[in-house]
Amino acid sequence: GNVRELENFMERMSILCDSKTVFPEDLPDKIRNECQEATPRVPEAAADTSIFRWPGLRDIQNLDLNLKDFLDAVEVTLLNQALDQSGGIKNKAAEILGIKRTTLIEKLKKKNL
Repeated sequence: GNVRELENFMERMSILCDSKTVFPEDLPDKIRNECQEATPRVPEAAADTSIFRWPGLRDIQNLDLNLKDFLDAVEVTLLNQALDQSGGIKNKAAEILGIKRTTLIEKLKKKNL
């Protein structure tokens, strides 16, 4: 049902849009509003490429890692940084990361940290 609904929606958009590309402003208000609510907000500092650059596929390839190993490495780095910043206090580290203390402890055990 969902696939059929998506097919119908895409067909309707291709008919209603004047150009070959469908832009966000071409979408119905209902869909645009739902997408805006569901889209995670990137902090302004992260959007500034002079401060932060999102890793790309080339980064993973250069490190000769698959996605899982790359994400594990990022997670371990962030866990260690949060623990350092919190002075080893797990409650504070979990708060810094925006996760529950039990989740932090599970991740630390899983990664032998």
